[in-house]
Amino acid sequence: MEHPHWDVRAAAARVLGESGGPESLGPTRRALEAESDALARQALADAVARLSRR
Repeated sequence: MEHPHWDVRAAAARVLGESGGPESLGPTRRALEAESDALARQALADAVARLSRR
């Protein structure tokens, strides 16, 4: 989530959204708040939404 390349951060967010547990929600929300890239932000927002439903 802190990788210098936006595409790696977006990929990590997608993996967390698909397979992360409830313990991933807090760190994913914090990463979303700090993210500056629009595409990575979208992936993080999707991950937060998925993790919130669990």
